[in-house]
Amino acid sequence: MIEKINYSLCCPIYNEAKYLPYVIPSWLRLNPGPSEFILVFDRCSDRSEEICQKYLKNLKHKFIIKGDLAPDWNSQIAYNRHVAFNSANFNIILNTDADTILDPKIMEYLRLVGCRFDMISFRRINYPLDYRFWLRINYPRPYLDFSSAIYFFWKPTWKKVGFDKRVMRSDDTTLMVQLKERGFRYCFESHTRSIHLRKTGGFSSQDHGFTSGVERWKFQHSPVWKVVLSTLIHRKPKLLVGYLYARRKTKES
Repeated sequence: MIEKINYSLCCPIYNEAKYLPYVIPSWLRLNPGPSEFILVFDRCSDRSEEICQKYLKNLKHKFIIKGDLAPDWNSQIAYNRHVAFNSANFNIILNTDADTILDPKIMEYLRLVGCRFDMISFRRINYPLDYRFWLRINYPRPYLDFSSAIYFFWKPTWKKVGFDKRVMRSDDTTLMVQLKERGFRYCFESHTRSIHLRKTGGFSSQDHGFTSGVERWKFQHSPVWKVVLSTLIHRKPKLLVGYLYARRKTKES
């Protein structure tokens, strides 16, 4: 039995009814379990809230927040995470997504939050498996400043860094980069296997690739070699196109 440490599980939810019956049981299997659940529902039009209430009905410490539009934020999901983090009553926050089955092994790192690291991010794999799973052994992620949306965060540090209102995508990666730039402690743990049920990446998300490329230049300050490497691994040519576009615009202004 792992010693009880209080922490808040934070999760934004937008029409995730088809995933939640698989995801919520993974929250309940965490040991120790969350001291509170903070769920931000972003104008859901499906049964997401009903499903959450069903699975969590016997838990006293849950907070259901109705998300509002964030006109001064470029990313609605970053705003929803901001609302959840700000509402957390404990210094340790576990951030997750409503389409991800959590690997219970992430709890082995709980006691390191705050004392050794300000942010610990965990690998997750896509289901069904894609090409990135087969590259996992040789995948040079430590060199790519990689993070994922599954992470522990030390709230006192989050108050100093926060989410960037300007970011349109990759709020977790931008948060991680800004954290490291300010001298805080970060760790990416690749030995856990949370399962991402919404398959993403590849040629199906090229528009997102362009936006991510722009943010690699504007907010994450990535060198070009890292962007080229990411472009090849993720098979997103527009990632590099967006990066070069943003760099050229900056030099022209």
